[in-house]
Amino acid sequence: MGLLQQTLLQRAAKLVGGPDKLATHLSVPLELLEAWMGGVVDMPEAKMPRLSAILQKAADKTHGGY
Repeated sequence: MGLLQQTLLQRAAKLVGGPDKLATHLSVPLELLEAWMGGVVDMPEAKMPRLSAILQKAADKTHGGY
């Protein structure tokens, strides 16, 4: 997943208020999230639905549910 994964994680972190809050939403230690965001390790595919839901919820708030 690489660069796309990093971009999505960075965007989600910004939308929820920072990496520490995103780590909480994804139920992972901050250190692991930072490794994913830095491209050191790939985020497991099993976390993608939760990340997608976080991004969708933020988009709904930003765009009035559209």
